[in-house]
Amino acid sequence: MDDQTPSAASYLRAFRAHWIDAMSGIASVPLAVAAVFVGEKYQQIVLWVASVSCLLIAGYRVWATERRKVIALDVSAKREAVRLRVAELITEGAGLRNEATGDYNPFSAEEMIGWCGRATAWHNVVLDTLKKVSAADAEWYRTLDVVPAPTIPLAEPPCGTDEDGRRLYAMHNFRLKKLEQLVSGEKGNLLVRR
Repeated sequence: MDDQTPSAASYLRAFRAHWIDAMSGIASVPLAVAAVFVGEKYQQIVLWVASVSCLLIAGYRVWATERRKVIALDVSAKREAVRLRVAELITEGAGLRNEATGDYNPFSAEEMIGWCGRATAWHNVVLDTLKKVSAADAEWYRTLDVVPAPTIPLAEPPCGTDEDGRRLYAMHNFRLKKLEQLVSGEKGNLLVRR
């Protein structure tokens, strides 16, 4: 069996790491032996209490070490789940961006309003997803400051694409780039594999 399968052997292997200092080093075994041979009841009780205390401390140390490993694995699994969700959101975001850039089918004013609603909803989902892992990374993603020109311009002529639509498109394009920077580790740090 491997160490990841719970078994008596894996428990003893984990316990062995703390056995010398927690059991023999702290003197639980000698205390238990002394308790058997000491004649007075009071001394026996004190020695048994000391022996059991040493045993409990050893058990706690083993549990604490294993518990830290479990927590680290849990954090790692959650981070990986968020990385996967963010990768899916990048795909969705790229699809939204590409939907607005089609030369073959420029948006009407009504279609642009619908696109703006979908882009805003996408942004909110991304923000909520990032907050689950890092409030700092989520805030960095949310803050746009100066929005550069889109890497992929809107189709010309932009039927019904007013300045608000153009601005939202540029913001969406910039958010998509920032999200890609977070996942790649170029910016932020909590979504990067450790």
